[in-house]
Amino acid sequence: MESMATSIKAYRDKQQNWQQFLESEIHQNTRNLNEVNTALTREIKHRKGAELVLRKSEERFKAIFESTTDCILVWDKSYNYLYANQAAIDHVGTSRDKVIGKNSREGLGHVPKFMKLWMNRVDRAFEVGESFRVEDEMTVAGQTIHSESVVSPILDPEGTIFAVGVVYRDVSGRKQM
Repeated sequence: MESMATSIKAYRDKQQNWQQFLESEIHQNTRNLNEVNTALTREIKHRKGAELVLRKSEERFKAIFESTTDCILVWDKSYNYLYANQAAIDHVGTSRDKVIGKNSREGLGHVPKFMKLWMNRVDRAFEVGESFRVEDEMTVAGQTIHSESVVSPILDPEGTIFAVGVVYRDVSGRKQM
């Protein structure tokens, strides 16, 4: 009987030690989870703040691009329009939905010579990887238009050219003077 009582006590002690160990592990894991949760909550708050700053910055840049009278266009390597500001849309006399996401062949297809010229310039910007200036003179509806443009490669965060931006300005009035 005594040995049975000793065995039962040993079993209970072992069970109690095991229970204390498990409770300690649960307590430590709960503490660890709370620390991770606190860190994640801080990270989420930080990212939301960064997203807000980025969104406001993007809105400011868009406001600048949209308010200029210069035409701003962005093409990818396949000659698809990624961006066109309102001045460019007005200059072409179309709407954004007929330009953005469309190919130069669609946007400039009615003037093949001009389309080919700009496709070559986009290719050149991708090849040389540097900005360059161009001046053009073309006749549209019997009127001579003089323009100056800056063609610039646009880099992604890794430094790879992913698009080409163009800032185009009609300088006909200045040329006529």
